[in-house]
Amino acid sequence: MTKSAISLLFLITIVFLTQSAERSRSHRTCTTCGVEKAFQLAKQSDPELISFIRTMPKGGDLHNHLSGATYAEYLLLSAKQQGLGYNVESRKFVSNSNLSSSGSISVDSLIRNTVLCSQFFDTYSMRGWYPNTTNGHDLFFNTFNYMGTANRLQPEMLAEVISRNIYQNVQHLEIMTSCVPRSVVNAYLTAVSDSLFEVIERAPVDSTAFFLAKAFTFLKPLLIREDLNRKIQDYTVDSIFIPTKKILSELYGITNPDSLISVKFIYQLSRNNTLKNVFCNAILAAQASRINNDIAALNMVQAEDDVRSLTHFDKQMEILHFLYTTFPARNCALHAGELVLNGSPVEPMRNRIAKSITRGHAQRIGHGISVAWEDSLPSLLDLMAKKTVAVEICLSSNESILGVAGRMHPISLYIGAGVPITINTDDEGVSRSNLTMEYLKAVQRYNLSYEKLKEIVRNSLEYSFLSGESLFHDHNYLKKKKDPHTLKGNSEKMRRQIALEEAFEKFETQFRPVKRLK
Repeated sequence: MTKSAISLLFLITIVFLTQSAERSRSHRTCTTCGVEKAFQLAKQSDPELISFIRTMPKGGDLHNHLSGATYAEYLLLSAKQQGLGYNVESRKFVSNSNLSSSGSISVDSLIRNTVLCSQFFDTYSMRGWYPNTTNGHDLFFNTFNYMGTANRLQPEMLAEVISRNIYQNVQHLEIMTSCVPRSVVNAYLTAVSDSLFEVIERAPVDSTAFFLAKAFTFLKPLLIREDLNRKIQDYTVDSIFIPTKKILSELYGITNPDSLISVKFIYQLSRNNTLKNVFCNAILAAQASRINNDIAALNMVQAEDDVRSLTHFDKQMEILHFLYTTFPARNCALHAGELVLNGSPVEPMRNRIAKSITRGHAQRIGHGISVAWEDSLPSLLDLMAKKTVAVEICLSSNESILGVAGRMHPISLYIGAGVPITINTDDEGVSRSNLTMEYLKAVQRYNLSYEKLKEIVRNSLEYSFLSGESLFHDHNYLKKKKDPHTLKGNSEKMRRQIALEEAFEKFETQFRPVKRLK
């Protein structure tokens, strides 16, 4: 055989092998090629993309504050139903008995007055905020000073959020809210003296553990009090879920919500409160999640750039470390790195995320915006990828509160480093958004493929605080466990994941070409 013939044979062989590999890849991905094509076509206009994403299964929303999830319209209607009035000067709702006072009007009068009503919506949400106009950070956090005066009840807000998410094909919610009776919280707070925590405030950080152990001795007797534990166990069902299901049935026509969506609560600690308050509530949160399956984890809320957070952060992490050693089974997600130079010195940004993971033992990080300023960034990203510390991305919130969007946002940095991310709403009512719109922004701004979108959706259940083992081996969505339908009986997480996979199959089937019979 001549040299040229050998070269030709070699070339034909290479072409044949390449085509075979292409056919093999095509065969492997043919189950999603139709939906990927439809997804790319949907990107041509926002209405098409909204329709696509709204009907697509979306797993869970893992970062959702209930108090900020309710829309101002429903606050207004709730206040009217209760017979409250509205004070024009303070922009807060007042009791009906105060209507005669200067500046107070009825809710009906507020609704009829277009100027005042517009002012109301701009105060109670981010509707009136536009980039480079007003301080979005202050406007956002100030809304909570007003919203609470409407006295909208937890079950009313939760029913609103559940209904909205069922409509969007969301399968799971993790809601940050108060989920323990106030009487139990007060029992824990009064068990420890203020004077002990005055000592802790003055003490060096490295001696905090000694004093926390001493403070815990006053709380330990409460952990075995049957009356308190019974109140913790019963509260989420009796005071939240039962009235929520009644509202869902009567107002929204949803009679069996449990078959469509699961809900877990995350106990919130106020990071800008006293160290005593944080410590007592942290112990109570761990105890509550241990005896009440509806309470899945704890988190720290409020503005991270507040001066009190700056001064107390290290000792707050010591509290969480003490909690981790005392209640090793507790789950923890932490707001961390929700910082920019406009609102914070650079120094806190150098270790805020790293310490939240290594000392606060956070299994998930909320926001993570300041990650680029962290010391030893490659090491931190490597740690997050190896420990699979997921980042809860909240695009609308980051844009309006911090002014971070587009290239300024670290979402691409996390994805490139192999750190798992989830897409979330944060405070959808305040932001005038929902989970569909958060995914829309992610797709538009970061050119996500359908496969990447699907991976992020799967992440929202994989890294949720649902109990039980995962459907997948080592977070690998190509490796399902054998006989999952046998195992799912003991795993809340696996049951939801199986339902999600079935929903994806149903969703994607409509985009596959129909095989014609010959």
